[in-house]
Amino acid sequence: METFKCKMCDAVLNVREGTTIYVCEYCGTRQEISRGGYDEENAESLLKRAFLFLKEGEWGHAKVYCDMVLERDPENGRAYLGKLMADIKVKREAELAEIAMDYRQNDYLKKAMRYGDPQMVDDLKSYYFEAVYKLAVKIMDSAVRERDYNQAADQFRSLGGYKNAAELKRICEELANEKKIETEKKLYEDEINNKINVRRYLICFSILALPIILIFPTVLSLFNDPFFVSRFLLPVMMIATFWGIFVWNYFNWQININYQIFLFFSVGDNFIISYLINYLFYNISVGRALIFMSICSIVFGFIGDRLGKRKVEKRSKK
Repeated sequence: METFKCKMCDAVLNVREGTTIYVCEYCGTRQEISRGGYDEENAESLLKRAFLFLKEGEWGHAKVYCDMVLERDPENGRAYLGKLMADIKVKREAELAEIAMDYRQNDYLKKAMRYGDPQMVDDLKSYYFEAVYKLAVKIMDSAVRERDYNQAADQFRSLGGYKNAAELKRICEELANEKKIETEKKLYEDEINNKINVRRYLICFSILALPIILIFPTVLSLFNDPFFVSRFLLPVMMIATFWGIFVWNYFNWQININYQIFLFFSVGDNFIISYLINYLFYNISVGRALIFMSICSIVFGFIGDRLGKRKVEKRSKK
């Protein structure tokens, strides 16, 4: 019996003397057992098997047979080519040009370029140039941001004069610049809109809160001068409520307003004013006053909503 090490799993194998092919009992890898010096014919046979494994998508087995060759000939360019194909998972050599990938930094490619014959080196150059070109076109076609266009431009730039890479690089740089200007413009507009929206919020809250604020002097004046309340404070509170509802609905199409807060203020205003109307005018019930206030609120809210929507539509058409 002879002892050998499995090329795939490093398990120790005990085989009969004279055996040349053995299947590992641990990982199932079929491999050749070497006992002699380096044989060109034997190496070619191993590479042939490696490329057959590649066609079948058996990446691990293909690497094992390429490693068998490299152990005897560390400068075999075809073996490095096989390992490159297994590493990026392509079944045929021509597929190296069909994938959209930049594999120029792959160590196996570098070694294949270093030790391969001139024809193989030329083929590999054409393969990875085409692969990078396809990757750049793919990035360009799916680009939506400045960063994407810059990435595509960098890839085209690395190709030099390959095909129309120089022209596509220029286009990507122009599109990246347009996206940059567009982004800066949007950021500026957002900043301005945020400032405007803050002012709109303050206006809405101040108008809706005005009747509630006025309730305090109103309550105090009820004990002394009901005439003042009925002739001055009450109409002001009603107008402020209706105007606040109108403004709130008008701005709702331009900023995202919290309706829960809006309903709290408007319903609260309506109840307060309805009770004041009932207190000051005894022949009007709270229910009737509340119905009157609610109808007016709906009308003012509807008018504000329509006018706000129309303004936004006009702005979007421009």
